[in-house]
Amino acid sequence: MVGRNDSCTCGSGKKYKKCCEKTNVVDISTVIDEELDRIQYGFFDDGLAPREYAEVDARIRKWNSALRDFFEPDLLESLAIGTYIYI
Repeated sequence: MVGRNDSCTCGSGKKYKKCCEKTNVVDISTVIDEELDRIQYGFFDDGLAPREYAEVDARIRKWNSALRDFFEPDLLESLAIGTYIYI
C-alpha cells in the first residue's frame, strides 16, 4: 500500500496525495457489499450440512421460477441464501 506522502507509483515524481490518490476514490458501499457477499458465500460453502444445502438450493430454484421476471438471478440467489441463514 502506498502512503500519502510516498512518491506516486505512476512515476510523476509528485507525492501520492497530490497525484493519483485523488483519482483512486473507493466507493465504500461497493466494498461493504463485496465483503458481505464473501462472508455469506463463505458461510454457505463451509457452514451448511448437505441437507441444509439441499434446502437452500430448493429455495433458490423456487424463488428463481417465481420471481425471475422481476429480479436478476444473482440478487435472487443472494436473497434466498441470506434469508435462509437469517431464519
